[in-house]
Amino acid sequence: MCFLIIRSTSITRNHLPPANVKWLLPGVKHGGPGCYKTGRRIVTILERIDKDAIKALKAGEKDRVTVLRGLKSDLKYKRISLGEDLTEEQAIEVLSSAAKKRRESIEQYGNAGRDDLVQKETSELKVIAAYLPKQLSEDELRRMIAEAIEETGADSPQKMGLIMKNLIPKLKGKADGKLVSRLVSEILAN
Repeated sequence: MCFLIIRSTSITRNHLPPANVKWLLPGVKHGGPGCYKTGRRIVTILERIDKDAIKALKAGEKDRVTVLRGLKSDLKYKRISLGEDLTEEQAIEVLSSAAKKRRESIEQYGNAGRDDLVQKETSELKVIAAYLPKQLSEDELRRMIAEAIEETGADSPQKMGLIMKNLIPKLKGKADGKLVSRLVSEILAN
């Protein structure tokens, strides 16, 4: 069954929902990962983060609350800069960026011998990862890279850009770009 996401623009006596509530109607399919249905209502990533922040606050999980508030802020900033509501893909892009920052921080703190900060960043990364689509395994990535090499006909490391151009749209949010790049260069070198 297909659905259309609509927004009510006002509340009237006819019991229309508030403007921020999305309802499903027959017509068009709803957005992908990050949305889940509760009855006939779609819950976006931002709404999930809001609810989880409240639960974490009630449970006294201060570190988790801090991370979720930061994610909420990042998502709202992106929404304001675009001037429209975020699609699930755009929200995943924002979360992927936050996860990438944490991975880079973990690497830097590890090199500096700051195990306390490595642990903190790792726990923050786990919180963020809960809202991202499932990451592809290295074997799945290798299979997709092999398919991309066949499609593009690339056979040398000089044509790595062609393969990456083919892969990145397919892997957006599902794999770390550095890992993909490393695997492509390994496969092309062999």
